[in-house]
Amino acid sequence: MGEIFAACAAANIDTPIYITVQWDERSARDHPEWRVVNATNSYHNALGGDPSALKQPSPAWQTICLNHPAYRDYGLEQARGVATRYPTQGLFFDIVGTHHCVCDACLKRMHAHGLDPLSPADCLTND
Repeated sequence: MGEIFAACAAANIDTPIYITVQWDERSARDHPEWRVVNATNSYHNALGGDPSALKQPSPAWQTICLNHPAYRDYGLEQARGVATRYPTQGLFFDIVGTHHCVCDACLKRMHAHGLDPLSPADCLTND
């Protein structure tokens, strides 16, 4: 990557770095507990018979819930590492959305704030 950035700089080509935030297949496989869970107790974007709950690849994008402090720390460390390792004009964070999630982290957060996980409005408040 360093050679690519050097060649782009020599050609006066900007090289902003693109990072997807909530679509992180490696994290979804390594930490399925970080995935967004719908009120129907299924994973967001999951296909029928989705094998990724068993840490296997799936053709569906696996959406990560941002209420997991360990994932937020992981994402920040990843961004810091990229920004300090490569000369760039900036970072572009993509795939950040609001999802009605009832994973363990969301349920814990909702209960701590007196929110009802069965209420769509309270689910949005939790995000």
